[in-house]
Amino acid sequence: MDANEQTKSETDNHAKDRAELDTEIQRLGLDEETAGPTTVAYEFLAGGRVRIWDDWDSKVYASLDEAVAALPDWVGDGPDPPLPSYPAYRVLLDGGSGGEATTVTTDLDAACGWAEKWARGGEWDPYRPTWVRVRVEAVDDPEECEDFEVRIDPPTPECADGTRTHDWAEISEESLHGGVHSASRCRLCGLGRDRYSLYQRPDCGAIAEDVVMYEAGEDE
Repeated sequence: MDANEQTKSETDNHAKDRAELDTEIQRLGLDEETAGPTTVAYEFLAGGRVRIWDDWDSKVYASLDEAVAALPDWVGDGPDPPLPSYPAYRVLLDGGSGGEATTVTTDLDAACGWAEKWARGGEWDPYRPTWVRVRVEAVDDPEECEDFEVRIDPPTPECADGTRTHDWAEISEESLHGGVHSASRCRLCGLGRDRYSLYQRPDCGAIAEDVVMYEAGEDE
């Protein structure tokens, strides 16, 4: 085979290779006409290698077959989509005296859920329930807001043996505010406990149900 015939043979082979690559690129939507999220280009290198690239990456494959097999990996290849832009909400506990924070989330309902969880995680009276006033308002639009209250009940204090299993002795029981108030004390650590089926809050006079309070004993 003379030089002209060899050149013609190589040209014919490249044409077949290009046709194969073009067909696969079009099938996968990686060509400019398809206008998919990713558009690739290619070139043939010495030794039968093929380089494929887009706006974000470039890779060299050892052969045409390897390049064709790798084309599906290029579908959708590109920069990560931008994160959604969510509004910011300001959270005030007890008008700000109990704490202030800002959360970025999807909407007002989600911000209120976050605010309640944040309020419950604070340090409150370990012996009596606390009613926390919560206000949530959009930073960019204070009229988009919600006010609500979170009741935080104290956990049962530990007993003298390091557990929360007390040996309660009832001291008294009486009618109060249309409900029942019972008082008891732990025989082990002296912790006092008051239980109210109906309790009148001293801050606003409202009636709360099933309230439990504790009073430190002499051993506390």
